[in-house]
Amino acid sequence: MGDWKPTQILTGMSDALRVGVGDFIDELTAVLIGIAAVSVLAMAFVNTFKGFVRPWYVRQRVLGAMEEHGSPEDAKAVEAFIVRVTTFEQRSFYGQEIPAVVGSLTGAKNYALHFPSDPDSIDFFKLWIDKDGSAQKVWKKVEAKDNLDQEDRARLGAAIDARINSIKVSTSTKWDRGTRNAARAVSVLGVLFLGDFETKFDALIFGLFAGMLAPFAHDLVTRIAKAKIKP
Repeated sequence: MGDWKPTQILTGMSDALRVGVGDFIDELTAVLIGIAAVSVLAMAFVNTFKGFVRPWYVRQRVLGAMEEHGSPEDAKAVEAFIVRVTTFEQRSFYGQEIPAVVGSLTGAKNYALHFPSDPDSIDFFKLWIDKDGSAQKVWKKVEAKDNLDQEDRARLGAAIDARINSIKVSTSTKWDRGTRNAARAVSVLGVLFLGDFETKFDALIFGLFAGMLAPFAHDLVTRIAKAKIKP
């Protein structure tokens, strides 16, 4: 062995450690960039098609909510009323983002509250209030076409708002979960069929990570690049 001084040994170990950590970070960054690229492509693919799927999905959710208190024919009749007093076209109504659809439902509610004795408004109330709840007494007035005072309208509006909000939350939650799952599936299938991996298992794991880490991959790559240790 040569005449090594303690400081030289420590310096050598430090240099080796820095090089090893630097190589590891380079490899990790490359993997994360790959994951981010797959994630972006998967989300782009999903976004291309979700514009066609969302109107159908939201319509099924709205009709399903109304069918809880009426027949499918009743639900479609009230749907026609909602569209008529808001966007005038069914395609425009369901072509909106989910919060905008909810806003249109609220607009239809406000219209019905202004004209509570209108037959279309009564049909709307029939499908949008829980008659066993706080609006039960008000519903009896609606059926009898009695005049509604300010408190009655407030109680009726609150009952309808509760149902609309419930639909908003459940629809948005299930839609977001569905789009994330679709992105994961596209990531896995894309990597399995187009990726260059030694085994299908490696491709499967990579695809799963690409789908699961899609929202975070870009941020991780950026942070690691900034924190990279230079030799």
